[in-house]
Amino acid sequence: MADTATRRMTVEEFLQWEDGTDTRYELIDGVPVAMAQGRVHAALASRLDQRIGHCLAARKPARAFVNMKLRSPWSRLHCYRPDVAVTLEPVAGNARRLAKPFLVVDLTQAATDDRSNFIHYFRMVGLQEFALLETRCIFAEVYRRRDENSWFSELGNQREWRLKLESIGLDVSLGDLYQGLPVEEPVYPDRSIAS
Repeated sequence: MADTATRRMTVEEFLQWEDGTDTRYELIDGVPVAMAQGRVHAALASRLDQRIGHCLAARKPARAFVNMKLRSPWSRLHCYRPDVAVTLEPVAGNARRLAKPFLVVDLTQAATDDRSNFIHYFRMVGLQEFALLETRCIFAEVYRRRDENSWFSELGNQREWRLKLESIGLDVSLGDLYQGLPVEEPVYPDRSIAS
């Protein structure tokens, strides 16, 4: 990896590059960046993958892919790796990346993760929805395309809030997704009136 420390990689180079470990990387501005993971991340990703797979069982030929690379539509130096991407495109068994997902779901640690991929996701042709879920607390953001140039967003941070991914018909409460995971509960101000 000494070679990559002195110069930036292109997406094509990144797709061929391996560091010999199980670490997941994204390519940010030509530099491979290790992605944060942990027990909560793995459990939440597994739960989402199962529920998405169940929704897709009746929606063939749509298929979900875990940890597949997504190239930025307008930069040769950015390649993202969402936790789940759903596509209708045929994908070869040895493929390393997807070109046209219509749904992307990513898990994030708000305090530490770089969210520069938002601008890249917003520009992906064919992307209808993308969702971000926190791994340190109960929180979800869903972005839904209204038209070519605008998006609508919904935010939820209560166990009763329903995560709805309209592109695949998923409807699940955050309480179900985060059940039993060691995450911070949302904190609300005391709204009682002092006497």
